[in-house]
Amino acid sequence: MEDKKCILLLDKNEHLANPAEDYARTLFDVIYVVRSERSDKKLPSEFLKLVYHHNVSFLFNFLSPLKIPIEVLDRVKEYSINFHPASPQYPGVGCASFPIFNGDEEYGVSAHIIEEEYDSGPIIDTLYFPILEEDYCDDLFEKALNLSLTLYYSILLKVSEGQDITESTETWHRKSMTRKEFESWMVLNPDDGEEINQRKIRAISHKKFPGPFIELYGKKFELPPREE
Repeated sequence: MEDKKCILLLDKNEHLANPAEDYARTLFDVIYVVRSERSDKKLPSEFLKLVYHHNVSFLFNFLSPLKIPIEVLDRVKEYSINFHPASPQYPGVGCASFPIFNGDEEYGVSAHIIEEEYDSGPIIDTLYFPILEEDYCDDLFEKALNLSLTLYYSILLKVSEGQDITESTETWHRKSMTRKEFESWMVLNPDDGEEINQRKIRAISHKKFPGPFIELYGKKFELPPREE
């Protein structure tokens, strides 16, 4: 499918981004690749120029945080697909904490058509794995990142072979959670009671990042990262 032009949006995790880019280049004419930090928000001007001046058939967002404006999506000729490292129950930010908080038995990854809002377009496929008793949110997230690559391979192969990309029977269970909403959820509330707060502490505990938090007398206190 050399005549089908493709743009890739990736993050800067080379362990995942490198094989994702290499695989796409075996299937499509990849004309531009954007690798972004998790904090990046703005699309490069060159990206916008390419979309406006080339017949781009496909846009694949593999773990990039960048939001795609509707005027760009409208110019992609065939499919714009995002790979979300969470199951449809948990669109948006903080997705790996909630299955632990809720006591879920499995977690997964989702591929969906990109729409203007994050994690809102029709779901086209999902993959799942069991949650182990000893798993923390960072364990789930790492497993989901790796499984996302498997789903990415599967979807890109189908697209390259001209297979129809049909909508899955699965749908998003709620609106995509924002960073602000997740950070608010990370604050412990004594009124919630011990059982809920203990579940939240377990669900948020991370080996690199602090949390959850307590707000008292106008100050914010944090639990340190989990010791291994």
